[in-house]
Amino acid sequence: MSGHCWIAGHNFVCQEFVAKLSLKRNSANVVISGIDAITTSNQIVCLNRQSRLNSYLIDIECIVTEQVTS
Repeated sequence: MSGHCWIAGHNFVCQEFVAKLSLKRNSANVVISGIDAITTSNQIVCLNRQSRLNSYLIDIECIVTEQVTS
């Protein structure tokens, strides 16, 4: 990875996904507000996405949460 992550809107991944892929977690302090609740996350990860068809490659920063949906 290049060390720089692209951020567009808000990207989320669950802790189980991060653990299965053994992704490196980075410290963060993120407040997440929804329709019925406000919560926080103290971890982010950077996911590397690469096309199988061409040389397109992007790193995407994701907020780590207990679960993505309730």
